[in-house]
Amino acid sequence: MARAYDIPGEPGLGEVFAFQTVVPGVFEFGPFRFTAGHVNHPVESFAYRIEAGGSSLVYSGDTGASDTLVELARDTGLLLCEASFLDGRDTHPDVHLNGREAGEHADRAGTHRLVLTHIPPWTDGERNLVDARKAYAGSVDLARAGAVYEV
Repeated sequence: MARAYDIPGEPGLGEVFAFQTVVPGVFEFGPFRFTAGHVNHPVESFAYRIEAGGSSLVYSGDTGASDTLVELARDTGLLLCEASFLDGRDTHPDVHLNGREAGEHADRAGTHRLVLTHIPPWTDGERNLVDARKAYAGSVDLARAGAVYEV
């Protein structure tokens, strides 16, 4: 992380956090089973499926269109999916999804619920919500600070 911000050396976060390199695959932490998969982005990025007690959720991470995301989200209770781009405005492949694409991923996966995340201030979240609802017939919401979602 220090390199990402041009900080020379290590700032000492290892004294506070236990860092591990993430690789695609399955790992367990307490009662949770995590499945990590590479998704499409200019720098290494992962989507995660988290399962416990018969329930699951998937977090997309930063991604462009991704079959891996669809497979991880297959029949999940909740897909937290980034929608940073606007359909028709942002056309850079393999960087971020727009609302329509997030909806298409949720639809292909048979996700039970979709929450759009990672929407910057310069992107119209309401338009992404409308676009996602056109592509996905299930429940769709915009992520909001403090919101709680049951899975």
